Amino acid sequence: MGLVRSKESRESFDRSQHQAQQEMHKVKHQVNSEEARYNKQANEYSAERKKSWKHAFFALHWEKRLIAVCIYLIMSQWTTALIPYWYEETIEMTRKMLDGVLVLTLLFPAVAWVRLLAGIFVVIWSVRAGGHAYELWDSVASYEGVRNSFSDYHPYVWLVGLIWCTYEIFNQTVRWTWHVMILLVIQFIVFGALDSFTADELWDQVAWLTGASLVWLIAVHFRSISRRFPHMWRGSVRYPIQMLISAVVLISLIVTSGVSMPRVQPILQDPYTTWVNGGYGDGIGGGTSQANATSGYSRTDQELGGGFTLDFTPVMNVTSDVRGYWRGETKFTYNGDGWEDSVSQLDEPLPNEQLSLDMRPDELLPKRRIEQKIEMLNEETYQVLFGMGTITSYEIISSEQQGTVRWGARDAELWYYSKPESYPKAYNIVSESVILEPDLAIQATKDGSTPEYGLDQNWDPYLQLPDTVSARVKNLAYDLTRDVENDYERAVLIEKYLREEFFYTTKPDLSKKKSEDFVDSFLFEMREGYCDYYSSSMAVMLRSLGVPTRWVKGYAPGTNTYMMDGGRPDQMNSPADDLGSATYRVTNADAHSWVEVWLDEYGWVAFEPTPGFNLPIISEDTDSEKEQAQEPELKQEESKPDEQKKEESEASLPAWVEKAAQIIIMLSAAAALAYMLFRWSQVGFSLRWFRLLSKKLSMRERIILETEMWLSYCRMKGWRRAKGETVREMVARSFTQDDNRRHAAEQIVAAFEEAKYSGRELNEEDWQQLKNAVRRFKHPRSTVL
Repeated sequence: MGLVRSKESRESFDRSQHQAQQEMHKVKHQVNSEEARYNKQANEYSAERKKSWKHAFFALHWEKRLIAVCIYLIMSQWTTALIPYWYEETIEMTRKMLDGVLVLTLLFPAVAWVRLLAGIFVVIWSVRAGGHAYELWDSVASYEGVRNSFSDYHPYVWLVGLIWCTYEIFNQTVRWTWHVMILLVIQFIVFGALDSFTADELWDQVAWLTGASLVWLIAVHFRSISRRFPHMWRGSVRYPIQMLISAVVLISLIVTSGVSMPRVQPILQDPYTTWVNGGYGDGIGGGTSQANATSGYSRTDQELGGGFTLDFTPVMNVTSDVRGYWRGETKFTYNGDGWEDSVSQLDEPLPNEQLSLDMRPDELLPKRRIEQKIEMLNEETYQVLFGMGTITSYEIISSEQQGTVRWGARDAELWYYSKPESYPKAYNIVSESVILEPDLAIQATKDGSTPEYGLDQNWDPYLQLPDTVSARVKNLAYDLTRDVENDYERAVLIEKYLREEFFYTTKPDLSKKKSEDFVDSFLFEMREGYCDYYSSSMAVMLRSLGVPTRWVKGYAPGTNTYMMDGGRPDQMNSPADDLGSATYRVTNADAHSWVEVWLDEYGWVAFEPTPGFNLPIISEDTDSEKEQAQEPELKQEESKPDEQKKEESEASLPAWVEKAAQIIIMLSAAAALAYMLFRWSQVGFSLRWFRLLSKKLSMRERIILETEMWLSYCRMKGWRRAKGETVREMVARSFTQDDNRRHAAEQIVAAFEEAKYSGRELNEEDWQQLKNAVRRFKHPRSTVL
């Protein structure tokens, strides 16, 4: 009798196994049929999309728009990083172009030919708008005016056009994730090198690059998946939202972990930084004495010439209500090779004392009072205090070593002496600049107002020329100015000639030099050079015409720090600071030389003969500017306690970014915990669920464990096995009235019995079918494939 029952049990088990296998094959067939149908629909849909021009113009294309924004952000960070190296007008033109191209891409993400045609006009518009903003482009609307402007500034068109081409190349050719990764690695290497081997701090740019590249990777991944499986994404926003949330959480995690790390000083320092901190050597530019040196404020100018490499190490921050040249010292003895020191009689003025001048402009002429605050950024020592125009008073704010200030009333120089050598960390300068009116300057400088050389010892130093100056230099100066009868126009004509006829380079070809005279060799043999060549040539040529001239060295304006933070030229004076004005970062690369010409009633007036440099135009004070000038000391006192906080805020991310990142991380952690509890509740809070996280389980073990968790879920819902009852018997008894759950439960039982008792090797497909059956059991109204 027992043998009969055993035989019947085996037959019953075999029948149930056969029935379960039939059901599984039936489900597989249904899945394959559905997939084939979806593939067919997807192919038809793709073909329809390609034929429709409306899709190209009006479809969402959100991933292409997102990629365009990422490229825009990355190239904007490159533009910001290049601010210390490019002219401000070039930065502004590039930013305008990027803004315009981004708008085009957002409007026409899938129509490349429209973007390319419109992009040409965007490039031209951005160059022209930037030129107008900096008064570079000729405002004359005639053909001749446009032709002259384009011939002078066409390099801007090619440079901005090249950047635009780079943008479009990235947009069209970067199609795979490994492309983005390669670009990101290259950018990390370049920015890391710039951050290590220059004075630039590029942490903010690196953070933006990383974030934009992560989002770019997500968009490229989505575009790749949507091309392979277009039917999966038709009308679906679930996956894009999941990717967006993942990107936001990941970036927030990076920001939060970065700002939470303790700040410690580096234990080891790279050799380059150690060498730089040890000193910069002799400078060049604004007076040079060493060939193949680096740019900077030189100590001696008796032998000019040679080449140099630009050094962008910061020298000082100048806060001023006017952008200008920061004047150091003047020289008036030309020796044929350079300029020699000639310090006049010096006085010892008191701080904030009104400084007197031996040679003053007319008191009735309109003037501009200019306040400047100089904060040194290096440990170098200098012989002079720097200031704009004619200095009228000074005040030392901070100095490690007490020094003595001497005033040269003849040439308006502030000399600084200390033993041992030191230099003030910060000081205030008040200057005065005459408002130049060309028509009045022409009338004031007609011939006969200045005595010839040798007749007046007061003027002889500014007319002196050595015997090395050749006749052809003097003849050239005469030929350029033969049609004018006043010193102002003579200076303007020679300045224009030098700016237009010679090539600017920091490494002139010295092999072309044959003449013994520095100026003669530049004008007739080399015809290329930098500021020292141009300024010396203008001084010598004007002196040959009897126009008093002196050679000046100092620093060009530098870069507006507001522009370095991404500001626009029309907003440069918007941020408030100590003096309610702008701050300029001056580096060794800004070391410069120019000339000052005596224009009778106007006194000494600066001229700029070097191409690529532009003297700012000084205008009269407005009422608001005068009001600001009356309270500088009060504003300085109020701002001193906040200086340290300001420095800290400039060196880190904005506070709202850090706060937002921390909030996102906390919300993400809470959401993850809630999701884990929800998933755990779905298996009846069974501890077996944690075993499923192990990667060492085989497919057979996973199927058995999943079934056991399903049984825990059933117990939690009230479907319990009776004592001595099998799983199949429990299913047959519990779900007689619920066909959907009964079919899903029978499939679960069949999979469980096959994993428990059969010898067939199970695979991933069997595991996924069991999970789908569990989902259908828990959500009987939904269909899961």
